[in-house]
Amino acid sequence: MRRLVAQAMDRIVTYVETLPSRPAADTEGSVELARSLKEPLPLQGESFENLLELIFERALPKGFGTAGPGYLAYIPG
Repeated sequence: MRRLVAQAMDRIVTYVETLPSRPAADTEGSVELARSLKEPLPLQGESFENLLELIFERALPKGFGTAGPGYLAYIPG
């Protein structure tokens, strides 16, 4: 469990550290990506590294980066 959490934390830290350089929005190809993620329930497991790759390299960068400094849709007053 510690190894899995450490692998995930490495990805999370990298993602948060790179927020300032990420675009506020990247929706190009997002419909195709969403369709490619739809699949029946798996019959066998997948490696944790492959799942992290899917999340952090393919899915998470698409959409709106509301945690980054370039996202200005909501400004607290």
